[in-house]
Amino acid sequence: MVAKKIGWRRAVPADNTKLPELRRAGVPAPEQPYFAAETPGVDGSFAFALIKTDTFRVYYSRWANGRYSSPQEVGAVTWLNRGQLIVRGDTLEIAPLASDEIFSYVWNGARHAMLLKPRK
Repeated sequence: MVAKKIGWRRAVPADNTKLPELRRAGVPAPEQPYFAAETPGVDGSFAFALIKTDTFRVYYSRWANGRYSSPQEVGAVTWLNRGQLIVRGDTLEIAPLASDEIFSYVWNGARHAMLLKPRK
């Protein structure tokens, strides 16, 4: 389980050096930059980040067959202290603040994995 990774902890808003800019950009105050749910308060896909020093590991889990799947590591980045996670249906976006680079991962049911969506 990801929580047992030595030295890693759940990333919290205080880890985001650009939180005031996120708020100005329209991220609602109750939303966490490092936790995202498809529909808050309802069973569905969600993502979260763990942090160790300056590296963030992003994990994704989904609701299926009456339970959540084991969290899957989607990626590790060092710049997420200036960004946020966004879950839209079967898509997870890892978005740096003030950048047009958005890394989109889409659920692939056949592989039971999140795959990086190619840029157009």
